[in-house]
Amino acid sequence: MNLKKRILLLVVALIFIASLCVNSKQPPLPVPTEVEGWARNVSRNVRDYISETAQAHIMPKNFCEEKGLLLVFIHSKFDKFDARRAIRETWGQKRDNVTFYFLLGEDKNSHHEVQLKLRDESQRFNDIVQERFVDSYNNLTLKSITMLKLFHLHCSDSYKYLLKIDDDVYLNIASALKELTNRSITTNVLLGHIYNVTNAIRNPASKWFVPYELYPDEKYPPYLCGAAYIMSADVAVKLYRVALETPIFYIEDVYITGMCAKKANVTLENSGGFNCYYAKKYVCLYKQYFVYHYFEPRDIKKAHELVAGKKCPLTGSWQEWFYSLLY
Repeated sequence: MNLKKRILLLVVALIFIASLCVNSKQPPLPVPTEVEGWARNVSRNVRDYISETAQAHIMPKNFCEEKGLLLVFIHSKFDKFDARRAIRETWGQKRDNVTFYFLLGEDKNSHHEVQLKLRDESQRFNDIVQERFVDSYNNLTLKSITMLKLFHLHCSDSYKYLLKIDDDVYLNIASALKELTNRSITTNVLLGHIYNVTNAIRNPASKWFVPYELYPDEKYPPYLCGAAYIMSADVAVKLYRVALETPIFYIEDVYITGMCAKKANVTLENSGGFNCYYAKKYVCLYKQYFVYHYFEPRDIKKAHELVAGKKCPLTGSWQEWFYSLLY
């Protein structure tokens, strides 16, 4: 066999092998067009999920019987024992004029040991509310509507303000109370960090993916960062009543403080005290804030030691710069 024939046969063989490799590849995975837990055939009617008569799994004794300036609902997950412990030991310590409750949902996997630990925790601290919804990221809207329900049914005559806050947030409670006590307007208040222009995200890989059929508009209405926001008692009642007639949208802050607030004719108020972005954990650099997001339990404890212990160095000092490098 001459050289030309050998080369031709080699080329044909290589082409044949390459075709086998191409054909053996797996077809691409289908791109999801639905959101976990909220498929197209799932009801988005709030009344199918929120009951005013069903008993909670866990409810504190004498719930909302005290009176005060501020009721704080800390949105936690059933298994976040360390986060709750850190908050109780720091900014969530008992104080006059403020009451703290942790709001939880159910474990969809029904781990018996976790539920037993929760009941023990509740008996010890009397600050756990566990309601009847599956605790998941895409059910955060149900958690917040449940909070509004509880406030409407039990707490609206006991407190002037309601603070919704997540368990990965450090709160300078003294500064927050100062903000509220110095206010001249105490009704129709919905206070936080405003996002004025936010596009709906269409990328299925995103945590905040939204299909067109669930939200056809390009932009969301202005809304508050969901890590923490404050409302007056009258606003909490308004938002709850509006939510009962508004189809569920699973991005919680957009739904509660955007869609429902708009329907209830509640004006959002921006406050420079709310930080919703990733930042250094050295809170002494951001004394203007009283809300710090994305804090682990250890970060919450360190922050409280600095703030409550008044251990921050002078602003602009070399000590402030030096310690900021260590965080």
